[in-house]
Amino acid sequence: MIPVKFQESPVFVVKPENYCIINRKNPIFTGISFNKCKKFNDSVQLYYFSRNANFMRKITLLSLLVLMLFSCSGNDDYRGNPNLADLNFSLRLNLTLPEYNQLQYAGNSYVTYNYGVKGIVIYNINGSQFTAFELSDPNHPASSCSGMTVNGVIATCSCEGNSYNIITGEPASEENLQYTMKPYRIQQSGSIIEVWN
Repeated sequence: MIPVKFQESPVFVVKPENYCIINRKNPIFTGISFNKCKKFNDSVQLYYFSRNANFMRKITLLSLLVLMLFSCSGNDDYRGNPNLADLNFSLRLNLTLPEYNQLQYAGNSYVTYNYGVKGIVIYNINGSQFTAFELSDPNHPASSCSGMTVNGVIATCSCEGNSYNIITGEPASEENLQYTMKPYRIQQSGSIIEVWN
């Protein structure tokens, strides 16, 4: 006979030559031989392993589900904006040409009224990062006065005086405006800047 040790933890064989660990709440194996104790413990170890594996599988699936739910978000500040039409266009600027040369330097902007709803402003943030925004006031229906003019880093609508920061697209004043400026995709490849929607 081998000595039996009672413990609250799950059943495991610790030192088979000395003793078995048996759950205290179910002491049905007192006085058993080593072979029976070892067989009992092996099956319990497998049971606990499969139970833990199922638990880990559930935790993993739950984590993936939560991750997918929170990763599926977007900036709806400009999507569904009834004041702005969603126009498709592609604009390429060669920074070596004199017309676009000022965009090579940080803090400069370029405005064109030939693309977008009422025009586009492109701003060089730090020499390697650019922003591009629609120049139609996102909080005013399209009209003859809804186009914005750019002065420094502020774009202002002449209709209602709404002003926006052309670096972030956020309202420049503390007004409670519903929409931010509509951003456009922009990419630099060497001396070429491409803006598109």
